[in-house]
Amino acid sequence: MFEHLTKKGAVMADEKLLILLEQGAPAWNRWRADNPDQVSPDLRGANLSGYDLTAINFQGADLENADLSNTKLCNANLEDATLHNTSLRGADVTGAIMSKSVLGADFWETKGLSKETKTHIKHLLDLSWKSA
Repeated sequence: MFEHLTKKGAVMADEKLLILLEQGAPAWNRWRADNPDQVSPDLRGANLSGYDLTAINFQGADLENADLSNTKLCNANLEDATLHNTSLRGADVTGAIMSKSVLGADFWETKGLSKETKTHIKHLLDLSWKSA
């Protein structure tokens, strides 16, 4: 049923959350506001490539192995989100909040990265090279 919304062979995200995401960012953000106890929505492996998720609240979300390539994430809240092995190729993150995100994502050709986010990514990469 949700094959198009999950990467092949990936851990499947919560089906209820995928239904919400198909309804768009306003429906998702209403659900987040109505369910403050859901601090870490499970979206592992979700295929959201090409979606318009402008101003979505992904704060604290687990987006490990998710495909957000070519996704519009302008003004999105990705604070404290887990982005391990997440594809953000070609995504537009102009104005997105990405502080405290657990990175490890593919940022190749990502548009709109703020100076602060680029500095944060560079710092994390420098730390990983020093510890290797």
